[in-house]
Amino acid sequence: MTRLIMQKCFCIALLSTLLMGAQLPGFAQGKAVSSADTALEAVQNYKQALDLYNKDKNYTGALALLDKAIALNPQYGKAYWKRAWCHIKLKDDMAAIKDLNKTISLDATNPDVYYDRGECFFNLDQFDQAVNDFNLAIKFDPKFADAFYYRGRAEQNLGQNDKAMADFNQAIMMNPKDGDCFWYRAELYEKMGQKTQSIADWDKAAQIYTEKGDAKWADKAKARAATLRSGG
Repeated sequence: MTRLIMQKCFCIALLSTLLMGAQLPGFAQGKAVSSADTALEAVQNYKQALDLYNKDKNYTGALALLDKAIALNPQYGKAYWKRAWCHIKLKDDMAAIKDLNKTISLDATNPDVYYDRGECFFNLDQFDQAVNDFNLAIKFDPKFADAFYYRGRAEQNLGQNDKAMADFNQAIMMNPKDGDCFWYRAELYEKMGQKTQSIADWDKAAQIYTEKGDAKWADKAKARAATLRSGG
């Protein structure tokens, strides 16, 4: 009986404490205020990271700030995505893929994220997975010229020449001022024994690179065209 009375007294005392606390300023809103402050701090870290990334090219510093932003808000999709970019700049494609996976889990409809992950898989010579991601990028953005271009390159590495050619053609139709598209299509034409078409693409690549002030790659394209013209 004594134990039961003590339990009742404890419950009454606890209830009284809670009721009194509820009347104190900010008691009910304390958690919300804390969450808002945390979210704001995460955004501030994210913005500072953008400055380091874009203005200072300080990818390690940006990475550290993004770590903080994500620790404060584990559902911060943009922070994972930008941190993946830092990993890419720092030549860590596996870490980038991990962050891009998380980004996709939070938003599975962003074509740019699939494109970025596709590039990472491409860099790791995982061409089948790269193609899958470029497929998804194109699914969500059918006018994504760079996704067609990179899918073509992945298919080229897989020996799927017809598919690669179709993608290079599509990329060039969408973006006729991309010298890289002409470069890789020229390589593919050359590999397929279509010398005339290859020379034309080397010439076009050289022209575009020259217009963009990229003398190094313009000279390389000119040399490839000259070699073919001379029968090499």
